[in-house]
Amino acid sequence: MAFAVSSSPPAVAGAPGGKIIFGTNPMAFAAPLADVNAPLVFDQASSATAFINLVKAAEEGREIPLGWAIHETGNVTTDAKAGLRGALLAFGGAKGANVALMVECLAAGLSGASWSLDMPDLERGDQVIDAAMTIITILPTVIDEGFSTRLSEHLDRLAERGAYVPGRRSVQDCISQEKRVSIDTAVLEEIRRSL
Repeated sequence: MAFAVSSSPPAVAGAPGGKIIFGTNPMAFAAPLADVNAPLVFDQASSATAFINLVKAAEEGREIPLGWAIHETGNVTTDAKAGLRGALLAFGGAKGANVALMVECLAAGLSGASWSLDMPDLERGDQVIDAAMTIITILPTVIDEGFSTRLSEHLDRLAERGAYVPGRRSVQDCISQEKRVSIDTAVLEEIRRSL
């Protein structure tokens, strides 16, 4: 199993009306399942959305969902361009801000890298960003040889009850034909062998 966290430059306010204090502080988690070619893997930011989603919405002139960002006066906005001038919000309010703080403690705190507040702004390309990553790995079979099978069975039960389980959605159901990417079978097998 692996848990990875990374600090990042400031882009997230802890709450509406607040100032930018955190990075998007992404985190990822992976655990082995019975099918070794399909582990449980997810990757997400502590912000309500990834910064690139705000940029894309602004470029396309689309509104963003309420709760993604605030404008420069601190009020929640659905205007993506105003959100770029303001800040992203943490997902889930104070709970997401707590997760951003935890990620920052694990990544910047343990490594001695800069806190988000001390990093240069994302817009400036002339300064080095002193971000860091912490990776924690655990070999679950040391404790439970049947871990992968037990987890696979448990995730099946969760999915049967309607819970969202990463990797359990059919890719064909959520991606249109023109947005699909074809991968040569030989290349895919080579990638799998190298893992």
